[in-house]
Amino acid sequence: MAEPAILHTDAILRILTSRNLQVNVWSNAPTVEQIHIFSRAGASLARRNPRGTGLLNLMLRGTPSFSQEVRDETVKLMKQEVFRLGTAHVILLGGLTGAAVRAFMSTVMLLARPGVPNKVFGEAETAATWLAPLLTQGAEAWSPTELVALVKHAIASA
Repeated sequence: MAEPAILHTDAILRILTSRNLQVNVWSNAPTVEQIHIFSRAGASLARRNPRGTGLLNLMLRGTPSFSQEVRDETVKLMKQEVFRLGTAHVILLGGLTGAAVRAFMSTVMLLARPGVPNKVFGEAETAATWLAPLLTQGAEAWSPTELVALVKHAIASA
């Protein structure tokens, strides 16, 4: 696996890209500005990959406190369908925190009604198995093993 490019790092969000995939690593609930940063990074990746891009959204830790503005911006971004090959939301938080994040993501998907594949997962392996064939429909071939290795790298670097 080629070393992914790091596009952005702050206390809450780290964005990496590899081929036609963007990986967002979240350490807490996002701000509106972070949603904008994530959106701009995705648009740039899409311009470089006209056959399509995907997203792996990794939620590692934090307090699930989402402002209405963050909810609105997230719905707006999802409606834009920047990541038209598919998005896997991997929620690696347990307990009530994980349940709250899953509820947030489910609500966003219900409101946005994206016309592209979007799915919430509780583990990276299942997400990788689902996402790899979708990414391969673009110009880049991916295997679940490569995606799991990328997730491990992203988590270790967060």
